[in-house]
Amino acid sequence: MNFLEIEILQDGIDHLSKAIDCFADSDLVSQEEFDKLEKFIDELENRKMNAEIELKSYKLEVI
Repeated sequence: MNFLEIEILQDGIDHLSKAIDCFADSDLVSQEEFDKLEKFIDELENRKMNAEIELKSYKLEVI
């Protein structure tokens, strides 16, 4: 994963986070769906952090 892919992933996380804020007050989204979306956002954030660590590690190896 490169820096651009990490930025794209962060943009997606930001959009999902905004969506979850909107869904918090909606009766049309069940608690189960809300919880799944929160879990998915957490998984994406973990993936992003791992990609950042991997990218930094690669940069250190090149130097």
